[in-house]
Amino acid sequence: MAADRKSSDCYRSHDDAMMMHENLSSKTNEAQEHS
Repeated sequence: MAADRKSSDCYRSHDDAMMMHENLSSKTNEAQEHS
């Protein structure tokens, strides 16, 4: 039970990291387009 919760937390944090990375990438792309 605890192991399942721990692994799900890992997946959630990984998803958050991927979303943050995508947000940063899109912001960088927008900045490059405007420059």
